[in-house]
Amino acid sequence: MRLSYGMEAKQLQKQTLAPRMIQSMEILQMPIAALQERIDQELSENPMLEQQDVDPALPDVQDEDQERSTSLSDVERELVVQDNQSNADDFERLFNMDQEMPNTFDDFRRSSGRIDEDGDRYLDMMANAVARPESLNDYLLHQLAELDIDDQVEV
Repeated sequence: MRLSYGMEAKQLQKQTLAPRMIQSMEILQMPIAALQERIDQELSENPMLEQQDVDPALPDVQDEDQERSTSLSDVERELVVQDNQSNADDFERLFNMDQEMPNTFDDFRRSSGRIDEDGDRYLDMMANAVARPESLNDYLLHQLAELDIDDQVEV
């Protein structure tokens, strides 16, 4: 039997699910009857939860969403430029937008990587800075601490 010391590099990827994610997956897999029962149970256990009844006098939210999507598709159709490969209309639209809002494209925003790089530069600069030289007083106190002398003489 051979025993030896050694180093080994191992790369491991492990996927763990958070309890909240497990609960979400369980809820998504429930049948409707079990889901309704679970909702009723949660409503009875948690006094902060309330169930809102749908008022027939209120407009239907799905109808509003459908109207919005149709109106957006109309707007999108208007913005489509003819595909004649010259893109002159696109450039004209950009030019007009630049005339209306002149400083829109001039803002310089630093990326988060660039900000981190500046922080690293500062830390490197501080690490490479020359240390303050030891003063004569500090040097003599250090020498005095090294000597074996009586406490009365030291004072």
